[in-house]
Amino acid sequence: MNQSKKCKHPACSCMPSDGKDCCSEWCKDAKNVTEIACQCQHPQCAGGKLKA
Repeated sequence: MNQSKKCKHPACSCMPSDGKDCCSEWCKDAKNVTEIACQCQHPQCAGGKLKA
């Protein structure tokens, strides 16, 4: 994984795979959407913990 940059989705805290801007297809599709919670479903994502 590329540890120098995070996923392009503003609410996501995941690190994408090398050569990718986003950690998942969901984040890729929503990278320009402003949200307070991330829906990528990765257990390590701090943005997903904001969901009620």
